[in-house]
Amino acid sequence: HFMSKISIRKAKIEDLPVIQKLSNTLGEQSHSFDNELGLMWANTKVGEKYYRERIAEQKGVCFVAEKEGEISGFISASIHEPDAWRLMKRVEIDNIFVNEKHRGEGIGKSLINIVRDWAQKQHAKRIIVRAFTENTKALSFYQREGFSPYESILQLRLN
Repeated sequence: HFMSKISIRKAKIEDLPVIQKLSNTLGEQSHSFDNELGLMWANTKVGEKYYRERIAEQKGVCFVAEKEGEISGFISASIHEPDAWRLMKRVEIDNIFVNEKHRGEGIGKSLINIVRDWAQKQHAKRIIVRAFTENTKALSFYQREGFSPYESILQLRLN
């Protein structure tokens, strides 16, 4: 069976409802790693503002993967200017999600690559991404794409 072509493009404002829906699905899946996440974040004022800015290429960028005319995945990233603490410009991948039924088709790899190209054009020195320690699938995906451990965030739960 032939694989229909995947096209990756910058997100448009008309894509916002689909991106929000995918983002909320990502939130539901992340909930198994942290049950104190806001599941409908993408539909809050803050979440909508975040995606509107990235789609407009303010403070970052957002790309979608299209297959057979439907959006099957997306990636959004923020750009951070050098500051007194971190002396280099960097890009952080905030969200990446590929529909379950389209996983294993190279969409995630293509989304990472387009952000890599975009980050280089912005003269960023590195790309960072966060993943839950227990999310071994995500961690191994990022490592296959060339990411290496850099910083660990530890927590102490309080009653």
